[in-house]
Amino acid sequence: MSAVTQTDSSAAGSTEAVDRPRRPARRPPWLVVVLGVALLAALVGAGLLWHQNRNLAQQRDLHQAESAATDAASRIAVSMTSYDSRSVEADFAWVHDDGTAKFEKTYARSTAPIRKLIARTGAHAEGRVSEAAGTATDATHVTVVLFVDQTLQRPGDRQPSVDSSRVVMDMVRSDGHWLVDSVELR
Repeated sequence: MSAVTQTDSSAAGSTEAVDRPRRPARRPPWLVVVLGVALLAALVGAGLLWHQNRNLAQQRDLHQAESAATDAASRIAVSMTSYDSRSVEADFAWVHDDGTAKFEKTYARSTAPIRKLIARTGAHAEGRVSEAAGTATDATHVTVVLFVDQTLQRPGDRQPSVDSSRVVMDMVRSDGHWLVDSVELR
């Protein structure tokens, strides 16, 4: 039996040598380190590009909001400062389309005596925006500063008078439209 055992053990020894997988050649450790550093640098670079692209998109959105709100505020300022005694109610109706509900209530209360005075005196006024600039808080809230000249003519006046004002309008975007939320004369 011992002869058989020897043969079996020598056969098993030779099988192990044949079946044993070859070890792959070891990569140098510096190559693994270089590849790891390159992967880390690529991930950091991709993150920075994503962050920069997101910031650019936000800046673009703010710039577009400022531009659109400034255009709307300029148009509204002209409507607000232009009127004729023969069409007072129609001239003050702009607020229904261009003001928030809060502003519309405030505007109606504050302009009631002015409307009566305009109708009584036969006044006529034309507004003009000479300069305007908006600053966005976010994509739906913009503060616009406007320089407005209003030419006022009353019956009996030889020359129209010109009143120059600085107006600050807080604009909000609602349902795709820019609306006046508050107005301050300075």
